[in-house]
Amino acid sequence: MKEFKKIFVLLIMFLMVCGFKSNTTFTINDDKSLNIEIELLISDNQVNDESHSVMSTKAQSYEDNGWKVVNINESGYTGYKVTKTLNNIDELNKYSEDINIANILDKNFDLTKLFKIERSFFKNTYTVKYNYLFDESKFLTKSSNLTPSTAQVVVVEAVTNPDEEENTNASDIFNVQDETILTYKVILPVSALDSNTSTMEDDNKTLTWKLVPTENNVISYSFEMYYKTKVLIVGIGSVVFFLIIIIVIMIIRRKNSSKEVLIHADYDPSIAGAIAETTTDQIPQAQGSLEIPEPQQQVVTPQDINNQSNNLMQ
Repeated sequence: MKEFKKIFVLLIMFLMVCGFKSNTTFTINDDKSLNIEIELLISDNQVNDESHSVMSTKAQSYEDNGWKVVNINESGYTGYKVTKTLNNIDELNKYSEDINIANILDKNFDLTKLFKIERSFFKNTYTVKYNYLFDESKFLTKSSNLTPSTAQVVVVEAVTNPDEEENTNASDIFNVQDETILTYKVILPVSALDSNTSTMEDDNKTLTWKLVPTENNVISYSFEMYYKTKVLIVGIGSVVFFLIIIIVIMIIRRKNSSKEVLIHADYDPSIAGAIAETTTDQIPQAQGSLEIPEPQQQVVTPQDINNQSNNLMQ
């Protein structure tokens, strides 16, 4: 416990007497994986053996908690970058609004509480609302006239006597806002539906918050992501369905066209006689049918005419 207090107080000393930067970036990818990147930097002017020892101890604790740590130097600042990748944000659904995202590197911080998820068949809607409260010192003597040089003396005293309780408020000792730069950034694969930041880039896909160390900052935003597999399956199924409908319609129309050609051929005058002869020749005569005798022609002679006249005169 005493060692922890020593490390914590030394970190606060670095914040007071030098510039401190903390940049937190969430990158959400198309496959719904989440890359978390946190940069913790102090001014090169304040880097010495003791500060380097403190930073190394903190870096080791982060690695022990499953984070990847890389040392970095950036424009007069020295520190480290802490990163972690989570495979699927759909699994981070134990949402809680009391999250202080400034404590994300704490051992007991629950990463599964990062997103509130509203699920539907084709898409999920993700809502975020974080608090960002910068932790102030608990080990510095309350003084309104403390300068960076005297602050170091007070810190050393606190480290020397870690069991003594100090009534401390870091905001009364120094202007944290002037000494500390805190940012939170989220990079989305889609445009955000809404957010409470005024800094938006890349068609509302990149959102940045500049945080005030002495205040409880609120970070909120929401976005939607579709189930690409479901959308793809439904899309392909719809195309196949419409293709089948079109093919069926074409087949039906072709059959109807063939029937119309046959009907017109039956009534074509140029072939009507041939069709009639063919039909007559193909009809067989029934056995035992009645034979109708042909009428016989009667020949009339001149003698028959005279005889007929005589009969009429008598």
